[in-house]
Amino acid sequence: MADPRFYEYRGPLTIEEIVRLSSCEAPPSVQLAEVVRDVASLDAASAEHLSYCERPTYRAALANTQARAVFVSAALRPAVPDGTIALVTRMPQFAFCLVASALYPDAANMIVGDRGQLSAISKSARLGPDACVMPGAFIGPDVEIGARSVIGPNAVLGRGVRIGQDCRIGASATIICALIGDHVTIKPGARVGCDGFGFTPSPSGLTKVPQLGRVIIQDHVEIGANSCIDRGALGDTVIGEGTKIDNLVQIAHNVSVGRYSIFASQVGISGSARIGDQVVLGGKVGVADHMQIGHKSQVAAKAGVSHSLPGGEAYGGYPARPIRQWRREVASLSRLAKRRKFDDEREP
Repeated sequence: MADPRFYEYRGPLTIEEIVRLSSCEAPPSVQLAEVVRDVASLDAASAEHLSYCERPTYRAALANTQARAVFVSAALRPAVPDGTIALVTRMPQFAFCLVASALYPDAANMIVGDRGQLSAISKSARLGPDACVMPGAFIGPDVEIGARSVIGPNAVLGRGVRIGQDCRIGASATIICALIGDHVTIKPGARVGCDGFGFTPSPSGLTKVPQLGRVIIQDHVEIGANSCIDRGALGDTVIGEGTKIDNLVQIAHNVSVGRYSIFASQVGISGSARIGDQVVLGGKVGVADHMQIGHKSQVAAKAGVSHSLPGGEAYGGYPARPIRQWRREVASLSRLAKRRKFDDEREP
């Protein structure tokens, strides 16, 4: 279930309500009064969950899911395991979004405080000893701020956010749907926990995919000015202990970053990427979705990671490859270009 500190739950739903909401086709033998309590990904679902499978590439995950019901296309219906209800639709992800939005209607328009909150600091917020909230900051309901932490001017902490001890939250930073460890620095203008960039085709165009996860930031992390870390779609976005993130970095939903990694300015990491421990990403490195970068990798500036990297060495270029190989290729192209120029000049 989505963290109740951040999301208001409106479930459960019966199979009959799900069929009516999504216009899907249920098996004739299904018990329409059966209840589904929540949504989850195929691999995380249990017997009370609804999930979906959009692409044949996830057929193996579909075959092993423990979900009670799953939205699938007609082509994938044979892969649904015994004990799981196959709900057939032409647009499985869109149908899933409709149900998720019914269970968590506020997820698409996250409200940082209570609608009736008039004061800058909610009455239900809890501040530790010597914690400091600067003028103009907004502290939502049930926020916890640890001892000696400082919240800068005009910063916004949404409902349920937890800030550890000895943290520094910069001016005009925004933190929602997030749990922050101790000794964390978040510089001015950073955005932590905003909804990820997720849309799916629908009969009317594009529909927003509800983002129901959190951001988990472990101890001794630093996040640069105007960097953005999106919350997870169904799971969490995690930033490991001791990681340092420069200004203007984008980290998408469901990304996992290991411990003591360093990201230079304008790095962009797409959704569900997995970054190991002690990884260094140079400026403007781009990482494609679902890629994995192994421990102790070093990726040169402006490289593009379009396939997973095993780690333990330096990489460069596009697509990123071992940096010695990339340098040899660049040198070979340079020599080839010079030879062609020399041949052209010799022609009468």
